[in-house]
Amino acid sequence: MIKLTASLLLAMCCSLAALSQNATIKGRITDTAEKKNLTNSVVAVLRAGDSTLVKFARSTKDGSFSLSKLPAGDYLFLVTHPTYADYYSRVKVNDTSVLSLDEVPMILRSQLLEQVVVSQKLGAIRIKKDTTEYIADSFKVAANANVEELLKRLPGIQVDVDGKIKTQGEDVQKVLVDGEEFFGDDPTMATQNIRADAVEKVQVFDKKSDQATFTGIDDGQRTKTINLKLKEDKKNGYFGKVKLGGGLKDKFDNQFMANAFKGKRKFAVYGIMSNTGRTGLGWGERNAYGGGESNMVMDEDMGGIMFFSEGDDFGGGGGSYYGEGLPTSWSAGTHYSNKFDGDRHKINFNYRFNKLNTIGGGSTITEYLLKDSSYYRTENGNQFNQRLRNNLSGSYEVQLDSSSSIKVTANGTLTKNSSFSNNSLQTLTGKSLLVNQLQRNNSSESESQALNTTMLYRKRFKKAGRTISFNFDQRYNNSESTGFLKSFNEEFGVVPRKDTTDQQKINNSNRLSMNGKVSYTEPLSKAVTLEANYSLGTNDNQSERLSFDESNGKYDVFVDSLSTHFKVNILTNSGGLNLRVNKKLINFSVGGNVSHSAFDQEDLFTDTTRKYEYLNLFPRASFNWSIKPQTRLSIRYNGSTRQPTIDQLQPLKDNSD
Repeated sequence: MIKLTASLLLAMCCSLAALSQNATIKGRITDTAEKKNLTNSVVAVLRAGDSTLVKFARSTKDGSFSLSKLPAGDYLFLVTHPTYADYYSRVKVNDTSVLSLDEVPMILRSQLLEQVVVSQKLGAIRIKKDTTEYIADSFKVAANANVEELLKRLPGIQVDVDGKIKTQGEDVQKVLVDGEEFFGDDPTMATQNIRADAVEKVQVFDKKSDQATFTGIDDGQRTKTINLKLKEDKKNGYFGKVKLGGGLKDKFDNQFMANAFKGKRKFAVYGIMSNTGRTGLGWGERNAYGGGESNMVMDEDMGGIMFFSEGDDFGGGGGSYYGEGLPTSWSAGTHYSNKFDGDRHKINFNYRFNKLNTIGGGSTITEYLLKDSSYYRTENGNQFNQRLRNNLSGSYEVQLDSSSSIKVTANGTLTKNSSFSNNSLQTLTGKSLLVNQLQRNNSSESESQALNTTMLYRKRFKKAGRTISFNFDQRYNNSESTGFLKSFNEEFGVVPRKDTTDQQKINNSNRLSMNGKVSYTEPLSKAVTLEANYSLGTNDNQSERLSFDESNGKYDVFVDSLSTHFKVNILTNSGGLNLRVNKKLINFSVGGNVSHSAFDQEDLFTDTTRKYEYLNLFPRASFNWSIKPQTRLSIRYNGSTRQPTIDQLQPLKDNSD
């Protein structure tokens, strides 16, 4: 008992000693000439030995600051403010000390004499209006670390296990390299493949929409963006990485990336071979590739019905990987971008290949307890999926003159999927008597082609704020798939029953949509702008689902109850107005669109035609208030309607599951 008490006392003393090793630095940031306190100054403490950032804060309204829980040691104390010269000094704190710096004097940059040269360490973090800028070398990372590891060390930035980035409470949608996209719209291609020591600055900001940048009229739309500003010596030369990994049970994880940069010209290639769960796909790539069956939503901006993907009809996974099973992935890609002729011409090209094999399986045993009985259900399943994808995308933009430009983009994808699944189910009573048993096999082979193209022309007139733009959008998708469904279901009891299904399923679909839109902005005053738009869209869609029963070794018995073949043609007209008011700190808008859609649906089996018409209203309102730098209040309302899906317009029984 005495030994136990002594141990507890020793542990408590050690804990108190550890807790006591926390120092505090506090003070107030002031403009000594103007005799006023400075708010929103960035106060940082860096380790003296290697300049690693330890802690930072911002001064409050009265200029005060406090940095607590600092281990004892020597530090570099740094204060930065956009309009003042940086303040720099060395400080030393003890285990329990409270170091009061009282007033920290700041001097306006404009007051510094030209003859005076101020030499000081560059601030690790700088706040420039709505942009937060991190000096990369101020944050220590391991040798050969990538940008993702650097981001994890930056205050205010979080990176999850999938590489998804969040900052200031919002998801980061874009990661740029020197202001340009890198391998398309997949942020992880830059963060996971560019070395941290190649980056000079990490800039976090809210990117305005392309339309707002072009017109000069703030529409309130923002995209949380990170820009990686490369070091000058890394903009010309070659760099890359090779990572080889192996382990037990034939596990491997191999990666390589090579970059050749020369000024504004960037060329990069990468490759991945892994069976550890690394698929080579970024967290936004699945949406970029598309594929599978489709539903419809109204795209108000284009004024038409657009289609989005929702998986595979045969229930085999379609070759996709969602974190389950054992994946083996082969990925490769190349990127090329350049600006020339005084930046009048911009080109961006990307090619990506991916092969993904996934093997999975599982077993489930469930016990059901009823009032006077019980029964057990055992389920077993395994599956194999393979997906091959080739994706080619690119864009070309030319500045025709100082007031007009044309941008053309294209994105094409070829996909081939194979899948197989085997599932069994057995139900027993509490007395181990069979209730039913089921055996089901699904297999499918599919191929699809997709091509999306856009062309955008924009023109600014002499009158500030007066602009016009024309946009054309084309989307094509064709898919063909063949699958087999085999199942055997047996029920035991007073009236035994057996059901056998052996069917071939053929699914074909073809979709083509074309949309054109014209937008015009007219300034009514210095702060008020009227926006008008009109769009015309067409969608031609054909879907064929056929089922055949097996007979004498052939699948030639047509099952009309599980088959359908129809066409849907949609014509959409949309127009709208929007009134926008832009003040220095506040902008708001109110308006909306009215859209008319005419559906012409033809059932090719029954030779019947149905027509539908819909009138859709899209009211819009937004309010944005820039309270202070880095602080913004946004309220947005966008009315929307959901159109009936193709399956709802042409319902069909599905026995694949």
